[in-house]
Amino acid sequence: GEGVLGEPDYKTKDGVAIMDWVKKPGVKKAICDVLREAKKQGYSSISSEATQMVANAFTLHVAEAEIVAVYAMEFDCPELQ
Repeated sequence: GEGVLGEPDYKTKDGVAIMDWVKKPGVKKAICDVLREAKKQGYSSISSEATQMVANAFTLHVAEAEIVAVYAMEFDCPELQ
């Protein structure tokens, strides 16, 4: 779906708005776990590889994965920033 001004309307595969989904209990932690795994593999948390891993793990669009990864890092795993 398209949001305002042709911006993608970010939702999970279940149709939950992406910013509501990322605030659910455990979600930020789960994202951080994926980012930690990426780091173990030698990727920076903000690399395209790490973003792709988040996208794959949660069936998100890459742009959505980028948004939720930044959000998760801010609140749940600032050491990964």
